[in-house]
Amino acid sequence: MKIVVRTLIVFIVLLTVISCRYKNEVKETKTNLKLRFIDEYVLPDETTFENTRVGGLSGIDYANGTWYAISDDSDFPRFYSVNISYDINGFDSVTIKSVTHFKDSIGEVIPKGIVDPESIRYDNGAFIWTSEGNIKDGLKPFVQIADSSGMFVNEFTLANRYLPNSDLNFGPHHNGVFEGITLSFDKKGYWVAMELPLKEDGEEPTLEETDSPVRIAFINKETGHFEKEIVYELDKVARPATDGATFELNGIVEILEYEKNKFFVLERSYAMG
Repeated sequence: MKIVVRTLIVFIVLLTVISCRYKNEVKETKTNLKLRFIDEYVLPDETTFENTRVGGLSGIDYANGTWYAISDDSDFPRFYSVNISYDINGFDSVTIKSVTHFKDSIGEVIPKGIVDPESIRYDNGAFIWTSEGNIKDGLKPFVQIADSSGMFVNEFTLANRYLPNSDLNFGPHHNGVFEGITLSFDKKGYWVAMELPLKEDGEEPTLEETDSPVRIAFINKETGHFEKEIVYELDKVARPATDGATFELNGIVEILEYEKNKFFVLERSYAMG
């Protein structure tokens, strides 16, 4: 989901640990894993690189000494390679190394307004990335694979429940689809998380406790099919909107499987004003 901001916080540690068992059961558990906030780094608003404004960075991954950050700019969908210098005491510097524009199946840069990039993962020389599409305008979300030049390689087939439709009681909410993705711990596939519940699953979170289950689905790398799904219950909105505004929301924005069937899940609560 796009929230207009003028600065970029590269790292925020606000994570919930869950343990999952399949066959109709998902159980939240406590672990001995401890997380500690260390630091944050804010890129200046005027940061540019190769005629692009460096901002709206929605997902980040690390591989082979380089960080990769995807921009949620629907006009110029792209990702950056970044050097980030830090230690246990905090950040030293963030340096943009390169920018790669995503391309379609014929090698053309993806036209404006077609995608809404959200998350990216590096996997053995390829980049797996998600788009929420535009549900209101009938543009479907997707999970795609691109090569190191941003060229389209493959796209995974979606079930109808993830596609735009006119049914008020079925399918995804606008700006509530594929927001987070992670390589599975066994490297056999990918887990992709919805930001919000499907309409048939529950309501969007409010300031009150609601039944707001979000689907986290497994994509089999070998077959390319969406397979098992687990359910994650969203928290309520953290605080009310102010200054006469009414828009409030909470949803999943990123996931990471750090052990078999154990995930970090990052929620982001937003309230206008």
